Amino acid sequence: MGQNHQFRRAVKLKCPRCGEGELFTDRNHYNLSKLGSMPRKCDHCGLKFEPETGFYYGAMWVSYLIGVFLSLIIVGILIIGFKMDTWLAFVLVVVFHLLFSPYLFRLSRAFWLSFYVHQHKDDY
Repeated sequence: MGQNHQFRRAVKLKCPRCGEGELFTDRNHYNLSKLGSMPRKCDHCGLKFEPETGFYYGAMWVSYLIGVFLSLIIVGILIIGFKMDTWLAFVLVVVFHLLFSPYLFRLSRAFWLSFYVHQHKDDY
């Protein structure tokens, strides 16, 4: 399985092994009471979504990296491309993060699990 498949499955928040099962119990990213709720395993292939206790602590670093990377790209486009004032670009990045942070939270978990499964594919 190619890394392109892994990337697409993570972006769609699907099981990294089969690409069919949902990673989260509620598909609505803005239902904050169920934001991190995941089934114990994939309904389609049976992959355990939490291989060990505290597994998703690493996803916090992935979330941080994604957030910083997107912020730099957005600020660069706004300031260099559109000649926008720095303070306005900053405000727009903050608004972006407020709107998309629930999805980015889930995306970081999906990337983290996908990376783990890809690295340990012989075990699964």
